Amino acid sequence: AVVSTQSTGETTAMDQINHILSNKERLVTRTLQNRSAVQLFGGEESTENPEFFNDDDFYQQLLREIIDKKMGAIDKSDPDAMGRQWVELERLKVKSRKKVVDTKASKGRKMRYEVHSKLLGFMAPVPTETLSDVRQDELFKSLFGGSVKL
Repeated sequence: AVVSTQSTGETTAMDQINHILSNKERLVTRTLQNRSAVQLFGGEESTENPEFFNDDDFYQQLLREIIDKKMGAIDKSDPDAMGRQWVELERLKVKSRKKVVDTKASKGRKMRYEVHSKLLGFMAPVPTETLSDVRQDELFKSLFGGSVKL
């Protein structure tokens, strides 16, 4: 797959990864840098700390690629075309945010329920064998600890 970046032009993703991984020390030091306003309690102030992992570069690059993909093949030197594209993106954002809400259903004014389909082929069990009174007595005595005579 061909990925476009500002610094390298048209290069493949594997070439970019190999280029980044060629200098591992630089990569590790960039991930350990504290570039935010976060400070460790009781720690010394330094720009490089092994307790930090900063992957801002990765997510900023992903964001740039998503924005470039959304902007499409418009001419970046034409401000009118970029403005129209921006307005279209904002319109899509607003459209996706609005949810359809039934305003009369709040505060218990409307019951919510689902209608289940009818059971097919359901038949209540029919006892096929009845126990005689003597057998019933023996059963209940055995269940509840009574003495059973056989």
